Amino acid sequence: MSGLQDALINLLAVVLTGFLGMVATNVTRYFKKKGVLSTLQAKEASVAIAVDAIEQIARNEHIPDKFNAAKRLAVEFLNKQGVSISEAELDMLIESSVAEINKNIKNELE
Repeated sequence: MSGLQDALINLLAVVLTGFLGMVATNVTRYFKKKGVLSTLQAKEASVAIAVDAIEQIARNEHIPDKFNAAKRLAVEFLNKQGVSISEAELDMLIESSVAEINKNIKNELE
């Protein structure tokens, strides 16, 4: 009988260890996903702020290259937050923000 109890305890330990490993893997995956999502949202918000700021400044001052001015401002803003961004990602987010502004302007004019 003692051998059967030992075997059941060992089986329970193996099952419990496997279950805890699976839970740990899923929790880690969730937190990584959550971190990536929050980083992307921070990047989008920072770039939108930079694009809006350049648009506002351009109403009063001549800015020959608003796109590059927005890039410089967005990179500066993101660096202060400790967030890195690739050139391609930055270009895409600026284009997306400009498209959103243009869409909003078009909707207001209609």
